Amino acid sequence: MKQEGMNEVGQILKHHLEAAWHRRKTYIEAHKIEAFRLATQEELEMPVAVDKYLDAGVLQVYDEQIDREALEELKKLLTSEFGMKEFFEKRRYRVKDAPESGGNLKEAPVEKIVNEYGHKFLVNLNNYLDTGLFLDHRETRRMVEKMVSDFKVINGRGMQMLNLFAYTGSFSIYAAAGGADMTHTVDLSKTYCDWARRNLDLNGFAKDQHWVYRMDNFEFYKYAARKQLMFDLIIIDPPTFSRNKDSNFSVQRDQIDLIEGAASLLSPGGKIIFSNNCLDFQLSPKLRRDFKVKDIQTETIPQDFWIDTVHEDWWQDKNQIHNCFLLEQN
Repeated sequence: MKQEGMNEVGQILKHHLEAAWHRRKTYIEAHKIEAFRLATQEELEMPVAVDKYLDAGVLQVYDEQIDREALEELKKLLTSEFGMKEFFEKRRYRVKDAPESGGNLKEAPVEKIVNEYGHKFLVNLNNYLDTGLFLDHRETRRMVEKMVSDFKVINGRGMQMLNLFAYTGSFSIYAAAGGADMTHTVDLSKTYCDWARRNLDLNGFAKDQHWVYRMDNFEFYKYAARKQLMFDLIIIDPPTFSRNKDSNFSVQRDQIDLIEGAASLLSPGGKIIFSNNCLDFQLSPKLRRDFKVKDIQTETIPQDFWIDTVHEDWWQDKNQIHNCFLLEQN
């Protein structure tokens, strides 16, 4: 029966939202996750995905021509049904002459602290295209914590962990929580290095054990070689493309140099987790020959990003979330 005061679009969206929440409710509530994807664009049948950060909604808008009236109906439902008090729209489509950040750099930041598997993360919902926490890698982070913890039990010592293209350092938080002796967090951006330091401080991890480097990742390879640093686990989660004043990076083009450089810093038995969001990414045949490679994509995509769990190959014929591989030296 149609709910009084709600138009047909609202009724349809309400049905979609209820179904989406039903699919992930047990997972979210069981783990007390405070930042998650409430609904994908496939579930809503409109070009917008909804992420929930405590009482705030972050709307990932994928089409400039989105029906604005439908979007307002969606916001009303998110307010009434899910207690959302404020909204932040992120343009996931190309806009000519738009700032690269896609955010509102001139406005005051809207910062919140969210809990994920017992760890605290500072997010900024307003100023950047991304919030400081990649929600689709929640289970990858959890996997890292378990790997580090298991390593300590087996080897009687904590890992030396390297986090490249580290963004705000979330993988380092999980590694530190798992008992890593040291974490090394590397990013070229001063903003993200400062943010990573704040996240480490927020979780009580000391500076003398958890280092942050503002450095190009390839320059760090040279630095680590000079300092004779070796690592038991290296996390590499680069952007698809990036540019700075001296060079540009492409994950498809530069993957061999990236992985081989990291491998030169691996301790015996060390492992690399390599992830990216390049939609048409193909892992190099050379890397497949030179390393033991396991595709761990399906193990690392959290339930709130699942699109069609009935079809066992859902990740192959639906929207790409991320690519993720575990590499070990032969």
